[in-house]
Amino acid sequence: MKTLAVIPVLWFVLIATPVFGQQIDPGLRGFWALNIDKSDFSGRPKPKMGLVNWGEHGWTFAIVTADGRLYADSVGTDHGCTLIGVFSDFSCEVEVVTPRHVRLKMRQGEVVRRVGDIELLDDGTTQTTHNVTPANGAPYVEKTIWEKPAGNGMAAPGCIIPWHWHTPNENVMVVDGTLLQEWKDRPSSVAKRGDFIHIPSHQVNQATCVSDAPCMILLYTDGLFDMHYVDPSGKEISGDEAVAAAAKKRLK
Repeated sequence: MKTLAVIPVLWFVLIATPVFGQQIDPGLRGFWALNIDKSDFSGRPKPKMGLVNWGEHGWTFAIVTADGRLYADSVGTDHGCTLIGVFSDFSCEVEVVTPRHVRLKMRQGEVVRRVGDIELLDDGTTQTTHNVTPANGAPYVEKTIWEKPAGNGMAAPGCIIPWHWHTPNENVMVVDGTLLQEWKDRPSSVAKRGDFIHIPSHQVNQATCVSDAPCMILLYTDGLFDMHYVDPSGKEISGDEAVAAAAKKRLK
């Protein structure tokens, strides 16, 4: 079964600066992967994978469910708490209990549906305890463990995703930073935080993070994700060749 979308390694930064005047521990920032075996899903089907990215302006969450569907949303903290990718009747609150403990409360109308306590256990591990009251069914508690993989998903300004194309249609939302999007058959464009980019199937393109801060994007596709790098003539090349060509461009 094809997933409705895929989150590849193109998320570049994460969330969490001062919220309600209190500084969040810098250890929370970065790229986190769900440890399924160490998590307790309260007897519910286990997801196939989960990813969280914390940056300067909020965090992005994505999970592939047991049946292969993708769920993704984002929380912005610049102005209190803003939900992105969630039904409009939902709202949220973020509370910094301590610098290493953040509480997210989600409401549907006046009803609290989820309270998530996110705790930094050590520099490489967080635990999230969710108390969930679904619209249908009994309340349950879910405890998940998240770990930082080698390489935390951060990409420095100037990072280039070399000329390439994908088989599925690609949709990109810029969560943080500024992207220069170059196209083979039309003028370049610039996408900033909050902008949306649609990249049709087989469209040759190249993206560069041109902001002073790292870039983070949320990317989803309408089919299985693939990557085909090409040279200036359009001939398909290996990833190593594409990266080498991009490195030469940065040195010029």
